[in-house]
Amino acid sequence: MFYHQNRMDMKEQDFEVAVWFAGYLAGNLTVEERERLEEWLGESGENRRLFEQVCAGGRFRELNREAARYDKARGWERVEAALAPKRSIGRRYRWMAWVAVGLLLLYIPYAMMRRDADRQEQPVEHRVCVVEPGGAKALLTLADGSVVDLEQAKAFCMREKDGTRLEKDSAFLSYEPAAGDSVAAVPVYNTMSTPRGGEYALKLGDGSIVYLNAMSELRFPVNFVGNIREVELSGEAYFEVKEDASRPFVIRTGDLRIRVLGTEFNVRAYGGEKMVSTTLVEGRVELSARRGTPVVLHPGEQGGFSREAGDIEVKKVNVASCIAWKNGMFDIRDCELEEIMEYLSRWYDIHVFYRQESLKKIRFGCYITRYSDIRPILELLEKTGKIRAQLNGNTVVFSER
Repeated sequence: MFYHQNRMDMKEQDFEVAVWFAGYLAGNLTVEERERLEEWLGESGENRRLFEQVCAGGRFRELNREAARYDKARGWERVEAALAPKRSIGRRYRWMAWVAVGLLLLYIPYAMMRRDADRQEQPVEHRVCVVEPGGAKALLTLADGSVVDLEQAKAFCMREKDGTRLEKDSAFLSYEPAAGDSVAAVPVYNTMSTPRGGEYALKLGDGSIVYLNAMSELRFPVNFVGNIREVELSGEAYFEVKEDASRPFVIRTGDLRIRVLGTEFNVRAYGGEKMVSTTLVEGRVELSARRGTPVVLHPGEQGGFSREAGDIEVKKVNVASCIAWKNGMFDIRDCELEEIMEYLSRWYDIHVFYRQESLKKIRFGCYITRYSDIRPILELLEKTGKIRAQLNGNTVVFSER
């Protein structure tokens, strides 16, 4: 009886956690639920790994994108694909994943009806305009200078001049180096760049995976040659680096050098921003600038490199918030409107105009899927009672209420 009761208690707890997962995927967590989820994640490494398996990564980013479009039939197809992973998974993970996704898909029509009802009660000026979210868009520049539009190109398989095999499938590009003697002595470089409203993922020749956010560029060798693996980044990217103690992985972004062995982390290095931020999820990375001593980051820390001062400042951060974009979410916490809209403009490819300069300083926060159109975010802004948002084509105009 005691054993049976323990099993029941565990099942009830797992169901509650699955509800949190569904809320996370739907962007519908309350403040209390998010705090409880974060507390649960901090209890053990196993909890965090389970969360990452269920909610993070490419499989559920695709599901989240479908969910945002309220297509239940396609959503269940995504569920089938997502729950047929290449590596074996535990029975507990599979059960919780089914519960979380089932709850998510049941929530979709309810959320849609509630949102439509709210719009009828509170008509807004941007209701007739639709600005769609970004998607899988990128340009690939090959070693010979030719450019491939990955959004337009169908699935393909080709070879670079050093024999490296390139294979495109859906929104993913992978590199498979040529074997043995075919490897070139001099590195052959490709460049992937995402436009406004674009994102893309690729697997490098060493097995490392990189997720590029909008308006980002990665220059990399198609096959790493020598005792160091080095790439160049501008913009934002999430790295899952394949461990290789004999060949450190190095990212160069302007005056900052990031050195790793095998780890997961996010780098935000947009040209127009004063800071380059490196957020460590797991493992260890070393940051070094032209002056000053190198700084080592530990999980849960963020290193901020000041382009003006040239120094690096380390602080504890909420990692889930910093990498939310990679998992298909916007997690905005008490930021100025100007900063928020600059970030959103990259994803939605919009222009922003402020009728009063003071509006730029209004602080705001939200937690919402980034695979819906921009209207839900503008509606949340208007509910603060401080601002009016008007959407004209791809231009958002803010004015005082």
